[in-house]
Amino acid sequence: MGGTVRNLTLENVYFWAVPIGANNGMGGVAAVLYINGEIENCSVTGTLTTTGGSNIGGIVGAVVGTNATIFGCTFDGDIIADESGADYLGGIVGRINYAGLTVENCYSGGIIDRLGVGGAFVGRIAGGGTNNATMDSATFTNNTTSMIKNATAAADWKGYDGIEVDPCEHTWVTETLEATCLEYGYTKIYCSVCGEIQSRTIIPIHNWVENRVEATTTADGYVEIVCSVCGEVQSHTVLPQLTLVDVSASAFVTKLNGNQNELTITVTETYSDETTEIFTLTLKISNNSAGYYEIGEYLVYVDTKGNDQIREIKLYREIK
Repeated sequence: MGGTVRNLTLENVYFWAVPIGANNGMGGVAAVLYINGEIENCSVTGTLTTTGGSNIGGIVGAVVGTNATIFGCTFDGDIIADESGADYLGGIVGRINYAGLTVENCYSGGIIDRLGVGGAFVGRIAGGGTNNATMDSATFTNNTTSMIKNATAAADWKGYDGIEVDPCEHTWVTETLEATCLEYGYTKIYCSVCGEIQSRTIIPIHNWVENRVEATTTADGYVEIVCSVCGEVQSHTVLPQLTLVDVSASAFVTKLNGNQNELTITVTETYSDETTEIFTLTLKISNNSAGYYEIGEYLVYVDTKGNDQIREIKLYREIK
């Protein structure tokens, strides 16, 4: 905008931005402020959040013209950046691209947070200038702040914090807003007297869970990542129907008393996913016994020798 905005009050706003170019931005009142643009006596409360976006300010995102003015404005809320690519975050103005900006009698409160990833261009009043000249040419007068800044500036010219004030002894309370499938939620601790936010934890959109149905010999299976709230599917991977690739049989004899022995026969199926299914039959036999035995769907011939040896074993056929 390049005109004038006066006496505007916005309450409980929620703005969200993706990556933004150098001459664009996101602000509570204006995305950008052009040559001779003025914003006076405006107030904003709420949340500005970005995924990798830059130039985020409580009142103005980016100043892209000379001799602009921000006077008597307040922002009391949260500026949250959840990826390390975000930069130029300010309680009043995010990025100053042109000379001659005046910021006077403004106040910022709440929290400005890059969620633990640091930040070179972050300030409680102004995030920073494109270079030394744009920041040095700006005039900051009587700007106060009680904003919590969970990020550090790499150099003084890259962020302006204003005069810190804490007029309230604070009564801290906790508020939780559950995420929906369209908007982030949060848990925050804030002062019920002045509204200052002590801490804030973002609750992501969607509640992703894994649904898994194993493949069988008669049907495909799948692994699906789906939101348990709205049912949106994030990914779906088919697990192909299993095929039988190998069948083998084995047996051993355990000697008992007299001419009685115990015969144990095992049939092992191996499938295309390298899993196995095992069928076992145990029975009593006499010395030197031989015979056919049904195990699952298979017929196995076993010929024993003496009381503890296997002379021959053959997986003979499937039983239909």
